Amino acid sequence: MAMKTEYDAPAPFDYEVWQPDPDWDCSPELQPIERDTLIKLAQYVVGRHKQNWSNCVRQRLSRLIIPLRAALKWMNAASTTTNSAIHDIILEMHRLEKNYWSWTQDDWLEVLCSSEEVFRKKYGSCGNCRQYVLAIAWLLCGFNRLEAAGCFYHYRLSVKVFGRPATEAAVNKLQENMQRLGFVAADNNIRNALLLSMLCQRQVDPEKLELETLKRVITYGPVYMRRSAATLSRIFAAMGLFPAGIDHRILERRRPHGEYRATSNVPEEWLRWCERWRKTAIKAPSSELSTWYRILQCGRWLKATHPDIHSPADWSRDIALEYVAAVCQMKIGQWSEPRHMYQNRIGQLMTASARAGILQAIRVFFRDLQEWGLIIVRFNPVRTFRLPRAIRASIGPAPRVVADDIWSKLVWAGLNLQEQDLHYGEQLYYRYPFSMVRALCVLWLFGGLRRDEILRMRTGCIRWQNDEHQGGSRICLLDVPVNKTSTAFTKPVDPIVGEYIDCWEKERNIGNDSNLLIVFLCSDNAR
Repeated sequence: MAMKTEYDAPAPFDYEVWQPDPDWDCSPELQPIERDTLIKLAQYVVGRHKQNWSNCVRQRLSRLIIPLRAALKWMNAASTTTNSAIHDIILEMHRLEKNYWSWTQDDWLEVLCSSEEVFRKKYGSCGNCRQYVLAIAWLLCGFNRLEAAGCFYHYRLSVKVFGRPATEAAVNKLQENMQRLGFVAADNNIRNALLLSMLCQRQVDPEKLELETLKRVITYGPVYMRRSAATLSRIFAAMGLFPAGIDHRILERRRPHGEYRATSNVPEEWLRWCERWRKTAIKAPSSELSTWYRILQCGRWLKATHPDIHSPADWSRDIALEYVAAVCQMKIGQWSEPRHMYQNRIGQLMTASARAGILQAIRVFFRDLQEWGLIIVRFNPVRTFRLPRAIRASIGPAPRVVADDIWSKLVWAGLNLQEQDLHYGEQLYYRYPFSMVRALCVLWLFGGLRRDEILRMRTGCIRWQNDEHQGGSRICLLDVPVNKTSTAFTKPVDPIVGEYIDCWEKERNIGNDSNLLIVFLCSDNAR
């Protein structure tokens, strides 16, 4: 028997709308006869899984069973799934000694477990019983902490509680806007983020979702859902529903809120100057925050070494040079309060790039204050806080070593690249020629060039030279133009690089590039 897809999952009929029966007795307390019946049922019937429920038992528990059966029937649940769901809820009512109307959100989370697998091990249920118990909690008891319910099928639950027409209308509206904005419309992760937000807010209209709901999904939801929920917020912002999107990385805190304050142990006068600079400076948010932390660190150093100096206006050139010397020997955790961060590295010498960043921050701080006329010019911060040559020489690239087996796979993939390997999405309005991609791939593998050098390569960069010592074989020479780190130079490369580049230069359309001063190799029709 073929497994049903999510689009074939059982759901209410299109014309039906869920309406609880007003005649149901939803009182939260168990009646004495219900309590006694649950004890006997759990001990003699449910626990053994052998005997059927008698009519007497059904009659005594009718107040509890009738709403469950009504909800499951409305969702078109199979008879086996219906019996399993009721069985599991009966067991939990006996364990918790209260009926499901009075279960708290935490009670429901404990009943639902973290996944379908854990749920089956706990109750021995069949099929997707957990999905129906989750729907019962949502329909009958107002359960809305779906972001903490672990893994489940968002689309299947949505069609069970909202109905298939309403769910598909919300998904189609989202996909239309995603396609209009240039997103991949078939991204199920963003679709699931939408459905989870609708379920949490109990709102079937996606245009009425609130920004706080998406923040709640990002903060407390599963990790795999955070990026998709943040992307959904940016889509809604582009649609004009939200003032701005959410960056889920900012919301991910590495320590509890309030555990660390960046301004602790900073002199009050120095802190006022730092806040004044932060309110006046016009920088990117990340650069501003980085400079802010580093000038606060300088304030702690000033408090420990020169307690009589509180303002940047009182700094002299000697104090500035003394701070440069302190930064050159600065260790991790010094003049800061890292708390639980870098515990394994506290006391080690900072990297050269970190020390360079500290000097750059204090250089910008004093330069801005002087240019704004807030302090008297006593020294030149650009010259005084200049990075020492020894630290500058220690800053360099840190290339990652690629394992031999991985590099062999890359070489094999580059040499055997086929046009069908390049999967272009439907949203791309153009595609680069295959010969250009193949030439670029081989140039990266065998050219030994950096990214900026490859992007600056021009047409006619290949020259062939006959090698008299090797029986007249040709040597491929590659002309590398001026780049940001070196002057122009020529280097020998593997002949396959020249062959693929020559193939691309013969195929490329240079007619549209005739008016350009420079014709780059890695471009097609000036793209």
